Amino acid sequence: MKDMNAKTMAYGGLLAALSLLLTMYVHVPMPMTQGYVHLGDAAVVLSGLVMGPWGAIPAALGSALADLLSGFGLYAIPTFIIKGVMALAVGAFLKDETGLSLKCVLVLILCELWMVLGYFVFEGFVYGWATGVADLLGNAVQGGAGAVLGAVLCQVAPRLRKSLK
Repeated sequence: MKDMNAKTMAYGGLLAALSLLLTMYVHVPMPMTQGYVHLGDAAVVLSGLVMGPWGAIPAALGSALADLLSGFGLYAIPTFIIKGVMALAVGAFLKDETGLSLKCVLVLILCELWMVLGYFVFEGFVYGWATGVADLLGNAVQGGAGAVLGAVLCQVAPRLRKSLK
């Protein structure tokens, strides 16, 4: 991504939209915490895999916009940071990976642990630690799904990355 061309910006827009759609519309409500578990982490991982560290921008924007449009505006800034760091890490550590590897699996697990911890700390400070604990299971399920889907995407990403060049 030495220069930001129209194709790169188009990919960024598509990845932001994919992140938003997978977050808002492919989810399971969590009645206990009034939130939901979603598949948006797959788009976050894909953003980093395809665009490298620059993938943090569409991942963060699409995820935060999903919070704003879903009525969870209080989460928009933490989501922007948490998902942006996830895509940044995936992009930085896996930008040259050519398929599924131990490194890919470890980075995905660490990123999803970061997500679970990030939301736990945010909810603990905002709503109280009992709420943070109550939401741990949902976030862990979401993180597990994100890691599994991310592992699948590690195998597809090299072909998508080539199309950007």
